[in-house]
Amino acid sequence: MKNLLLLLSISFLLQSCFTYREADINPSTMIIGEKYKIKTNHKISKVILKSISDSSIVVIKNWKEQQIPFKEITNIRKRKFSVVKTIVLPPIVAATIVALFIISDPVEVRTGEIGF
Repeated sequence: MKNLLLLLSISFLLQSCFTYREADINPSTMIIGEKYKIKTNHKISKVILKSISDSSIVVIKNWKEQQIPFKEITNIRKRKFSVVKTIVLPPIVAATIVALFIISDPVEVRTGEIGF
């Protein structure tokens, strides 16, 4: 049970304060310098938008520039700050982990005979 609690603790500590929300594939609404998660015909990539042209976008992925045509993009998600993940979730997770730790390791109470 302690291993499970340790695994849960680590997985919650690695959570991000950001979430990705749906965005339009419209070039006029996209902001240069923002982080996006772009789904193309064959894979999903987390990128930073560098520039926009009429038929494609130029992004930075793994410190390399890459050009992605609009016709290959099937979905775009924009990274946004999440107040819930930052302020509300950590105290709830900490309280839950403490409660589970207390429940999983009960204190042994010995009731024995006392001889006089």
